[in-house]
Amino acid sequence: MAKKTKTVNQDATVVDLTDVLSREVKVDVPPVVITHDEPVQEAIFEEIETETIIDDDENNSQHQYQDADPGYQEPGEIFMSPTDIAENIVNLLDGLQSSAIPYLRKKNLFTEKELELLQKIDHSAVYDANSREFYVLQKWKRHLDVIKEVPFSDGESRRLKQATARYAATTNMQVTPFQGLIMAYSEVVINRVKLFTE
Repeated sequence: MAKKTKTVNQDATVVDLTDVLSREVKVDVPPVVITHDEPVQEAIFEEIETETIIDDDENNSQHQYQDADPGYQEPGEIFMSPTDIAENIVNLLDGLQSSAIPYLRKKNLFTEKELELLQKIDHSAVYDANSREFYVLQKWKRHLDVIKEVPFSDGESRRLKQATARYAATTNMQVTPFQGLIMAYSEVVINRVKLFTE
């Protein structure tokens, strides 16, 4: 069965808006009348105290303003100073790299057989230059020399702490004392992990 569609054929009528707008409209609500019986009062502004800046040096036209105290904290908020934050971060990174790099280097440098041999041999003994023990022991000594260079030097540590402190102050980094404590504990624990990997 086919559907039949119904079409309505209506003629469009054109409405002239000027005719509609020119008709009088009857409104049953009385009009609101606003009267200005009371005089308008002028607004009263309180005087604001102004601060006078006295320039002691007549030749210096620039004024120096003191920045807000960077150590200021709202009551109830306690955060570490930027230098303390920097010290914690740099020490944590140094501990992490000083543990992870030697461990990863040892795993990549030595085979399992070499590590087993290294556990068995006497490190203070003298071996024949052509022996396997001599080769593994020399490789181990070179590895120890390389990993001595991994921790930050005093100069590197100082420069990193200064840069990190500037960054922490500039970005208004907020670290609570508890977070700082966790970072310090983590740094110490990370350094202990290498005792179990050797």
